[in-house]
Amino acid sequence: MSRRRCPIAAHRDEILYALEDRDAVVVIGAAGSGKSTQLPRYLVEGGWAAPPRCVVSAQPRRATASDVATRVADDLGCDRVGDAVGLAAAGDERWDASRTRILVATDGWLLRTALLDPLLKHFSVVLVDEAHERTLNQDLLMGLVKKVQKRRKELGDPLRVVIALADRDDDVEKFFGRQNTAIAQIDGRRDVVDVFHSDAPRGSDYVSAAADAAHQAHEEDTQRGGCILVFLPGAREVDECCQLLKAVLRDGNKPADLIGVYAGADKRALKQAAMPSSRRRICVATSIAETSVAVADVRVVIDAGFERLPVFDENANAEVVATTYASRQTADRRAARAGSSGEAGKCYRLYTEDAFRTILPAKHEPASRRSELAAAMLQLKAVGVSNVLDFDWPSPPTELLICAAFEELLALKAIDDQGELTKPDGARLALAPCGPRTARFLLASLQAGCSEEALDVACVLATKRTLRRTDRRVKEEQKRLFRDEIVDLDGDHATYVKALRAFRESPHPEQFCSERAMDSGTLRSAERSKPNLERWLSEMAKEDGVVLASCGEDGDSLRKALCAGFFARAARFGADATFRTLRADREIGLHPLSVHAEFGTPPEYVVFCDFGLDADGASVARHVSRCDPRVLIAEAGEYYELRGGGA
Repeated sequence: MSRRRCPIAAHRDEILYALEDRDAVVVIGAAGSGKSTQLPRYLVEGGWAAPPRCVVSAQPRRATASDVATRVADDLGCDRVGDAVGLAAAGDERWDASRTRILVATDGWLLRTALLDPLLKHFSVVLVDEAHERTLNQDLLMGLVKKVQKRRKELGDPLRVVIALADRDDDVEKFFGRQNTAIAQIDGRRDVVDVFHSDAPRGSDYVSAAADAAHQAHEEDTQRGGCILVFLPGAREVDECCQLLKAVLRDGNKPADLIGVYAGADKRALKQAAMPSSRRRICVATSIAETSVAVADVRVVIDAGFERLPVFDENANAEVVATTYASRQTADRRAARAGSSGEAGKCYRLYTEDAFRTILPAKHEPASRRSELAAAMLQLKAVGVSNVLDFDWPSPPTELLICAAFEELLALKAIDDQGELTKPDGARLALAPCGPRTARFLLASLQAGCSEEALDVACVLATKRTLRRTDRRVKEEQKRLFRDEIVDLDGDHATYVKALRAFRESPHPEQFCSERAMDSGTLRSAERSKPNLERWLSEMAKEDGVVLASCGEDGDSLRKALCAGFFARAARFGADATFRTLRADREIGLHPLSVHAEFGTPPEYVVFCDFGLDADGASVARHVSRCDPRVLIAEAGEYYELRGGGA
């Protein structure tokens, strides 16, 4: 779509005028209205990026930031990302303070920048994009920007904020003050979308139902071009659906290009999704494709009606990933994608109209009211917020979430008994390019002498993906090779170390992974994340007067370091042949691809890194290794006393 045709073009002068007069401008417009690509350009044209200042566009995820930076650079006629248009994400910084006028960054990167530059002095305008997602980082960033605005106004150096939303949100619209906020409603394209609901529920196998619906739409549509966009809740379901479609398309006489789009997908897939094609494309995606990632020429949408959200489980006293019904707001956004081709579109919902009206919630609560807050509370302490209970959120967290966060930060030695940031450890954890538990694990590895192995583990954890493929076509021979060559019976973490090192050493890494049913994408992503983690850990090692070291065959060192970071994720194998968590005495299964679930004898005690989902959608422990309960007590005895339990 040309600049002139973008719906936001009609509001350019209105937005720039409002920004001169108000502290905040909220821009509301559907996907395709030009918010992400045109707003930064308007801000530059309006004089808000005069050197040495620049405009920063904060995106909710790395893939989105990379995509937006590329599109903005192309739109401005830049040869590459890194000059006038820059990109900043963990481990991928391509910008120059003197030349970059538009910096597209992840919100996580911008929050870490606030640790070193609390007044965000390099930026004149902060654009919080895709804010309708209401992620924890987005709400935290809005709260910090509001605080910074007040201080910079006192100094005579104003900071402006632009919030871009796909839907109206009263909490956001009133957050910066009704008198100080202008609202711009962008009328998007009004291409007709015909919405069809199922006559009856499709059952629990919604992945197969989505694949069948996509294949049927492909077969019935006489036009070979355009894109069929399928929405599923997570990367695992996306991969499974692509495998099913690949099998049926191979046997058919109508070819189509298959594309899987999710947060961890490689750049080639994202680029292929964004490029129009004369060939039919079937794009299977998570909610990232609702508004964040461009998918070109969508004519048909298949909506399974589910999405994946992090939710704090009070019984487990931890955040778990839940597959839940999509909200009606989400369903409407998905349907609207079928109207992005300039022609009438179709949306097939794999649930009944009655379910849409009575079962799907109107919208989900923002992440600040349903997620773990340990990392957010640590961030606030690190930027100098002395009383985090008084911090101004767009949607304030519950007392339960705040108390749970402080309890864990205290046990991690990030804060002291008075709730103040400890030095140096608290500050170190806040600056780490990973969560506080993983950061504590890495710091502990310096003293345990296993930092090389710990870095490999942290890289795999950073991918948030499984090491092994989960499709139904994995053969016994592949499982046997994986077991014989890769598995370490100490657990998943030692297995990750062996897998990553074998991947590096293999002359044909893709073939090596395929023969052992390993996901090469996970290992490639892990390798990309290593330099950033290694840089931070090397700085910490230098401060302590130690060097990064390998523990060789000493698996005890790695498990000891794991207990230092993940002591709150521990379970015991009981007489009834089930694992129960130590902190909440809750029955917990192991992820079916965990080493201890598939190979060897279950150990008496295990430590794990987070909660995931099995094939039936039940919460299970992920990234699991055996551990010594005496080490747990040594690392966090007070924590278990506070929880009323013990090892």
